[in-house]
Amino acid sequence: DATIFRFNDVQIGRGRAVVDSTLLLLFDITDRISSSPDSSIMHRWYSPADQAIIVAGDIEAQSMADHLRMLSYMTASFPSSDKNPYVWQDKEPTYDVYEKPGGLAEISVTWFSPRVPVHLMSTIQLAIYEAYVKSIGEIARKRLSQRMRDCGMPIADISYEYVKSTENYGDESFTISFVTDCKYGEKALELFAGIMSSIQSGSASIDEYRLSRSQSINALVWERRDGNTSNETYVDRCISAFLYGTPIVSDQSLLDFYLAGNVSDSVGLELLNDFASAFLSADKNLSVTCSGFECDADSLFVAGWNTSDTVLCRWTTEKQSLAFRQSKLRIKSVKPDYLSGGHIITYSNGVRVIYKKMDVVGDKLYYALALNGGYMQISDLEPGEGAFISDFPMLCSISGVEAEDFVDELNVKGMTMDFKVNMSNTVIDGCCPDDSIPLLMESLLAVLNK
Repeated sequence: DATIFRFNDVQIGRGRAVVDSTLLLLFDITDRISSSPDSSIMHRWYSPADQAIIVAGDIEAQSMADHLRMLSYMTASFPSSDKNPYVWQDKEPTYDVYEKPGGLAEISVTWFSPRVPVHLMSTIQLAIYEAYVKSIGEIARKRLSQRMRDCGMPIADISYEYVKSTENYGDESFTISFVTDCKYGEKALELFAGIMSSIQSGSASIDEYRLSRSQSINALVWERRDGNTSNETYVDRCISAFLYGTPIVSDQSLLDFYLAGNVSDSVGLELLNDFASAFLSADKNLSVTCSGFECDADSLFVAGWNTSDTVLCRWTTEKQSLAFRQSKLRIKSVKPDYLSGGHIITYSNGVRVIYKKMDVVGDKLYYALALNGGYMQISDLEPGEGAFISDFPMLCSISGVEAEDFVDELNVKGMTMDFKVNMSNTVIDGCCPDDSIPLLMESLLAVLNK
């Protein structure tokens, strides 16, 4: 839907000549296209009126705009040509099966939906629609992970992708994909169809809604942790605004909108279930792809959909409280940390805390707990198994609940927790509201006690 010429990392510090040469090149491209014969496809589809020059970086915006306006006099102007308008068309389901060696089966299912109308591109519908789609993705990811384990089937690389109206001119699409052992391919496809059918029927619970919403908000917070936006991000947003009429909204503004919402959880859940019922389908606007095993994908998917997977997922609830083990420590010493510019607080048990107050976005505190000792300390480790050791903490029981439920409950409270294990150390990191430091310390202590 567009041709984009990118000129990345132009060194404006090397002088005005570098900037002018780049800009002249842009206008030379425009001039060559516009001076082509009227019958040329280049002239029809790439007239100057259909082009935009976007500049982002350490510049004076008004001065750059004046300079571009002056250079634009070098190029003759031609009006836009009529383009074919976007028209949504329902699609018949498609099923593709590919055999390939390797012992792994990859299953991918895509749902298509109409793009947001042009007159609504500048409204809040974009943000609300994306929030609901991501909630469906998170609920499906968690249900699939749990149900596959319950059935004794391995699963990896569970992911979902939402291609929205701000990213292309065609239909919107939502894809969920995962990998398993090829001998479980048929059973996994049927199970997955049943899970998605259950979600389509409006089975999402209040806990699932709260968790998916918290995860979306926490992801936005984590993206904004350094408060900086790259030049490339600004360019991409301007491209989207020019091509599709997308509003240029910052991540912080989007985060503020989500945090300021006053819709109750019960109403939000009802809206999410209504959305899922309209969004998901098994008889139209669907594409199923299976790779690595042979099967009758059509029959398996339909059979799984018609026998909706109604097994309830295990969830923590607000009525359950984490069974933290309490302990108190004395501060042994406090001294400056010249490397970080913060302070080192040493406690009576030898634990050291490095703290630095920084200007960050929002009321969040970012933390990391580093422990000496990596996966080489685990006995009977087979070659290659070290790649999976970071998954090991999530298989444990922490404070009387499964680690995954433990982390989910923290997510609902606005805290993220991630585990990373390598050859030399183990790191637990994430972010939390700055008024949740007691919860953070108790949570880290619970992990250490395990």
